Amino acid sequence: MSLEPCADEHDPYLTGLLFHAVGDGARVEAPVLLIGSTELPQFFRGLYDDFRGWEGDRVWRSLEDELRVTAHHDGHVHLRWELSCARWRETSWTFSTVTQHGAGEDMRRTPTRSRSC
Repeated sequence: MSLEPCADEHDPYLTGLLFHAVGDGARVEAPVLLIGSTELPQFFRGLYDDFRGWEGDRVWRSLEDELRVTAHHDGHVHLRWELSCARWRETSWTFSTVTQHGAGEDMRRTPTRSRSC
């Protein structure tokens, strides 16, 4: 799984991510809309800062709710990535996966590559 930052050339306040995931029998790639380029890194920074743990789940949502990241801490950080397309249509779909990370330093190293949308 990877996230690639990309910018909207028509609106400097909107940025995006290209979400890529490949698994057994599945491959998804979809754009995700953000306001500003710092909101997701700030979410991960909060997980890094609280490496000792927190109660319950922490959730980040993209602007149009097409991507949700839910973080749970039990000594490790478990991230549930849920990507949805057209939740309001009959032909909608949802992809989800869970990744496990070490608390602390691993949360500072979320893999991203830069590219245009």
